Amino acid sequence: MAPRAEHGFWRTFSSVLLASVLLLVIGLAIVLQVVPRVLGGTSLTVLTGSMQPTLNPGDVIAIRSIPVEDVRIGDIVTYQAESNDPALITHRVTGLGFNADGIVLTMQGDANGAADPPVVAEQVRGVYMYRVPLIGHVFALVGGNGTPLVTVLGVARLGYALPPRSPAGRRETRAGRGASHRCDAGRRQA
Repeated sequence: MAPRAEHGFWRTFSSVLLASVLLLVIGLAIVLQVVPRVLGGTSLTVLTGSMQPTLNPGDVIAIRSIPVEDVRIGDIVTYQAESNDPALITHRVTGLGFNADGIVLTMQGDANGAADPPVVAEQVRGVYMYRVPLIGHVFALVGGNGTPLVTVLGVARLGYALPPRSPAGRRETRAGRGASHRCDAGRRQA
């Protein structure tokens, strides 16, 4: 393969690869950030193995708000360990009951041997919708919810798409490079 053609192949290959990764990251951002918000929820990263094998550490789950009256036995629910405590737990509903304050949920992790303390309606933050396996590990590496990665990939893609500069500092256009190349090829040797 000629050096010029080989350069073109690798440039095209790297452009396609970078665009594919960028589309994947944007798709994940939509699935993990936009869709849950549109449905009145959010996304969270699973940190422990208490729900294995259903949910694993590093999975990102989407939850949505629903009235506690709509929660059923078998649902996976995210709740505050204590009212007004930001720490969240995601476990399965194993029982429903009532007390003077209203509905009380019995919760238990799939991998746990014992039930959690009773959960009241004000502790419930949402019900599980879906998960994206292991992506939470990637988000932890890039800082947060993946937005920095999308930004870096976008800037890299735009920078790569710009036409190269000639040694003299002027921008060359594709037509300019092609035209000068054709002139050189048409010269006669002495």
